[in-house]
Amino acid sequence: MSINEVHRDHLIREHAIKPEVIEAAGVESAERGMVFTWTDGVRTVRQARLDDAYRQAGGPRYLWPEGEKPVINRFREPEGDAPIILAEGTCQHLAVASWAPEKHGVYGIMGCWGWSGCDLTWAEDRDVLVMFDADLTTNRDVWNAANALKDALELEGARSIRFILPPGSGKDGIDDVLARRPEDSRTPFLTRLISKATEKLGRPPASSNKKIAKKIMTEVPMALSDEGTVAIYRNGRYLTSADDFNMIATEYLGGDFSRGFRDNLHDFIAGQLRLEGRFLPESASEPIVNLANGMLDLRTGELKPHDPAYMSVVQLPIEWDPDATCPTYEAWLKLVIPDQADDLEEVASTMLDPSRTPPKAAMLFGPSRSGKSTFLRIMVDIAGKENTSAVTLHQLTENRFAAANLYGKILNSAAEISARHVDDLTVFKMMTGEDPIHADRKHGRQFMFKNRALFAFSANELPTVSESSRAYVERIKPFKFGQSFAGREDPTIEEKIRREELPGVLVRWVKAWQRLHQRGRYMDTKADVQAEFETRSDRVRQFVMECCVIHKVDSVTISTDQGMTKSEFAKAFNAWAEKNHSPRMAPRKIMDRVVTIAGVREVRMGAAKSRAVNVTVLPESQWGERDSVAGVADLPALPLDCVNNKITSTHKDMGGNRAGTATAATAPSGAADPAPPAVTDSDDSPFDF
Repeated sequence: MSINEVHRDHLIREHAIKPEVIEAAGVESAERGMVFTWTDGVRTVRQARLDDAYRQAGGPRYLWPEGEKPVINRFREPEGDAPIILAEGTCQHLAVASWAPEKHGVYGIMGCWGWSGCDLTWAEDRDVLVMFDADLTTNRDVWNAANALKDALELEGARSIRFILPPGSGKDGIDDVLARRPEDSRTPFLTRLISKATEKLGRPPASSNKKIAKKIMTEVPMALSDEGTVAIYRNGRYLTSADDFNMIATEYLGGDFSRGFRDNLHDFIAGQLRLEGRFLPESASEPIVNLANGMLDLRTGELKPHDPAYMSVVQLPIEWDPDATCPTYEAWLKLVIPDQADDLEEVASTMLDPSRTPPKAAMLFGPSRSGKSTFLRIMVDIAGKENTSAVTLHQLTENRFAAANLYGKILNSAAEISARHVDDLTVFKMMTGEDPIHADRKHGRQFMFKNRALFAFSANELPTVSESSRAYVERIKPFKFGQSFAGREDPTIEEKIRREELPGVLVRWVKAWQRLHQRGRYMDTKADVQAEFETRSDRVRQFVMECCVIHKVDSVTISTDQGMTKSEFAKAFNAWAEKNHSPRMAPRKIMDRVVTIAGVREVRMGAAKSRAVNVTVLPESQWGERDSVAGVADLPALPLDCVNNKITSTHKDMGGNRAGTATAATAPSGAADPAPPAVTDSDDSPFDF
């Protein structure tokens, strides 16, 4: 098939190719365009060029057969010792062959990297003139290709290598430049251009942030985090750290990587993402957890493939196996916490749900070697270490950088926290209440986020807190590990659970989440555990339990043997606090706490009608004689309006013999303890779905 007149005229007029060169090159017309023949004397490949009517918008014009390697088209061999011009482009090298000095050889490559993998032995002991498009001096990729070609030709023994720099701009090729000139000036012009060929490529042009950024954003799903960092999607989740972005920047920048280039690239992409509104969500819209082998719908147990559309940041390092079991874990759990196992697993399961913040923290307490830390380590294994932080209540209060460590985590696990008093719970309450908080990164900028992590703590001795309301205790789920296994631990149990049974543990926790979801609220906490936790967490309550008598009063006015002034009580409390190496409290805070204890009332005392409470203090010699933990059964955790639950007893206070009627806090030996009321979490803190 020959070339038609339309195609021939186009090549002559638009690409400055002579008719005889068109014929010698064997260009043919086809249904949708033209066909060019490329040959190196050994292999022959036919390349298609699409007409405008058949070319898709933004699509390629030249089509190389799939699976075919590049070919250097040796269109015209040099005469004698004449140099070889190696020109980039299909039409470009044919235009050069049309107007270059006749003795010069003319070879063609289909793109700036079209020589890679081809036979270059023809360059031995030859002068080679390389002619790329005009963007050689502005496009870093083209410059890199030219530089690599120079190295390759030198290895093949080329006598000299020089670069012809065509005038023009952008992607102008030599055919474009020649076509704009009168025919009689083309050969002289090309001859002058060849004479100006240079051995030096010059400094490499700077890579284009915009070009690289668009390439990355086209090939890699990305979104902007709350911190303003670019998150990249890899292996089923979005990665948000600076190291993760450095990884992708290194892949695309290669040898051009530098801190400045990386920062510019990051800022450009971040701006584009902000303009496009591509942000990571504060929480997922559905309870679908990202696991190592897919996305698990907690409601149905259905496993779905990973997809960037989930916008998931956290992936647990466990694979979902609905048939997995964990007999060792089940037996161990029944042994260490038999009465609260289901409740504990339901609380642990809340970290799996990416659609909401767990409203309650787990507080595991009891003697050492009782299994508390083992359970926390299992939680960390399920969540994954990179999805876990370890910030204590004290650090949230004392370290302004601590809160930022919870960003992007699903679990905050802190074992063996200090019994030291915690002064300020503001940040903790905000983070468990889905309130946005401002966080600071050290040497970084401040940002705002909503916590998603479940708080889980363990302690031998519970810290006391400065909290006059019930906001703290209502945000805590206490669990008592009452039995110490010191001296009889079996480390193989924990090893077996963490090595072999985590998929089975995950199955149990998914079922626990489903129970909680179906019920719509937490289980009721064991009343004695709740009361013990509240007493041990409240220094004022501890003081009343260990050192005081609460007197029955039927009037707002009492006698001096039925109470003490507020200032007297505050002094007595602070004396006890100092004895126990605990910080003093302001009188107002002391009174705010004591009046929340069941049976305690603000009253007027004596003829002077002094402001007082119906509490007296035992002699210091009797402080601590009654174990505050044992006293929990005597002083139940009653609602605040139940202040008239009373029994009687007579005691002496530290100021002398003040006989009076006392409440349940000081029941005489042998008296029947009143049954403690159930602490119903469903009443105080519903887990609304």
